[in-house]
Amino acid sequence: MSRIDCSQLLALILDSEIHLTPRSFVRQAVDLPGFSKAGVKACLKKLVESGEVVYGYDFGSTHIVPSFMKPVAVTRHVVLRPPNITFKPLEHYDGSGSRPIDIVLRPGISFGSGSHPTTRLCLGALDYCFNEMEGKKVALGSCLDVGCGSGVLGIAAVKFGADSCLALDLDTVSLVEAEKNVQENGLEQQIRVSDESVESLEGEFSLIIANLRAPTLMRLASVFKALASEDALVVLSGFRPHEGERLLDAYHGLGFCSIRQKNEKSWAGALLSIGG
Repeated sequence: MSRIDCSQLLALILDSEIHLTPRSFVRQAVDLPGFSKAGVKACLKKLVESGEVVYGYDFGSTHIVPSFMKPVAVTRHVVLRPPNITFKPLEHYDGSGSRPIDIVLRPGISFGSGSHPTTRLCLGALDYCFNEMEGKKVALGSCLDVGCGSGVLGIAAVKFGADSCLALDLDTVSLVEAEKNVQENGLEQQIRVSDESVESLEGEFSLIIANLRAPTLMRLASVFKALASEDALVVLSGFRPHEGERLLDAYHGLGFCSIRQKNEKSWAGALLSIGG
C-alpha cells in the first residue's frame, strides 16, 4: 500500500462526521477504487504504528480517532502537542510571517483536545483575530474563556498576545486539568482558572470565548454583552448550523455584529464584535 493511499484513508477518518469503528472504516474504505480488504487493514495498521490515529473507547465501542500524541497543526498558526514531545517550529511554519504558537496539552478527559470540530473552529477564529483580521485588531487586554475544559482556548489567546485570561468551568476534572495545562505552558501568572459563575462576574473583557451548546449561548448573550468592553470580540462555537440563525439574531439584537462564520462537519462557529 503506497503512502498516498494511506493518506487517502487517513482523510476518510479525519473527514468522517462520526467516529468510525474499525469495521465501519474497513467497510467504507473498500468501496474506494483500488482498495482491497487486506490492503485497507494493512494501511490502518501503518497509520496506527506511525501515530496518525489511535483506538479510542467510548459508549461501549472501539473507534478510530486522530492521534494527538505528536505535534499537530490544527490551524495555520496553532500547533498542539503533548508534554515531552519536541516542537520544531520550522516544520509548521508556512512562511506567512507569523510563527505558529506551541500549546502543550496533557492527555486528559476534559473537552478541548483539538480533535473536536468546535475546538478547531474556536482556535481558527482566534487565529483569525490575531493574525488575519484587517482593520479591527483584537485588543490585547483581558480574555474570558467560559466553559474552558482543558484550557486550550485561553492558553491560545494568551500565547497569541492577550494580556491575561480568566478561565471558567464548573466541572472539577476540567478545573484540575486546565490548571495543569496552564502550568505546562508556563502561564500561571497570566491565566487564572476558576469555578466562579459567569453571571457573578464584574468588570470588562476585550475577548470572550464560549464553546458551549446553543441554549447556553442563548441564555448568556446578555451576560456577555454586560461583560464586553468597547470594541470587544466574542468567539462562539458549540452550536449546529441550523441553530445559527436564531442564535446570532439574538446577539445581533443586543448590538453584536458578525465578522466571520464557519462550519466544520455538523458544527458551527462565529466571530462577533461589539461597537461596529
